[in-house]
Amino acid sequence: MFALSACTSEPPPTGHLTPAGAGPAGYGLFHDVSTLAAVAGVAVEGKPCKFTMDATADGKSLKESGQGEFDGVKTEISLKVLLDDQQIELLMIDTGMYMKLPPGSPKSGPIAWLRIPTDGSGSADAKAFSDSEIQLTNQEDPVKLLARIGKAGSISHAERTTLDGRPVGHYTISLAFARMLDDYPVSADAKRSVIAADVHFVLDLWLDSGEHPVRATLDATSWEKIGGSSTPAKMTVDYTDWDTPVSVQTPPADQVGDFH
Repeated sequence: MFALSACTSEPPPTGHLTPAGAGPAGYGLFHDVSTLAAVAGVAVEGKPCKFTMDATADGKSLKESGQGEFDGVKTEISLKVLLDDQQIELLMIDTGMYMKLPPGSPKSGPIAWLRIPTDGSGSADAKAFSDSEIQLTNQEDPVKLLARIGKAGSISHAERTTLDGRPVGHYTISLAFARMLDDYPVSADAKRSVIAADVHFVLDLWLDSGEHPVRATLDATSWEKIGGSSTPAKMTVDYTDWDTPVSVQTPPADQVGDFH
């Protein structure tokens, strides 16, 4: 679906099912999910990349494209979001979140961007918007994704294959949602429902020969068991251009206004 351009000359890591160098892909496969998460986490932390995301939930279509650097602390992202027929452009950097005003919006002087506090200091609307966008980007953040896999996953299938003509390791991982509750704003009743229902999501992950994620797909339709979405909740994220420099900069101060 998307052309993947990630490649590397790094040596293969250890901790694989099969010996490094075996098979057409030239590297082995992980058996232990914590080893996979740890090795791939080191490979991606602080490394810039580009990404696209395509998701459906509650009958809505969501598409994103962007670039950024993810290190779990100083995350910098430039992002375009298309929700059904509405497009939003966002920047997420250490000074906060910025939303570009869409074409045709009323402007006050040279204002082209709105700053949205991410520390809860803004209005209720600003907090709700920033919380929802942060939660969404957390799903795409490869550092957080790998941490989630290491915490709540188990590998049910692993194979060497190709993706868009490139050798990859493909892993099917079962994610126990009860082990991820700290990552989601759910009520005490919802936590009890999750634990009782034993909800598992299916995540498929493709890693290149340098153990960088190049694709991740998540099937969360089992969320229906505890009263979640009644329609398929699925997401595909593609990562490309690993370790290629990206530029994410704060908009000029005279072009920024406050989100109310």
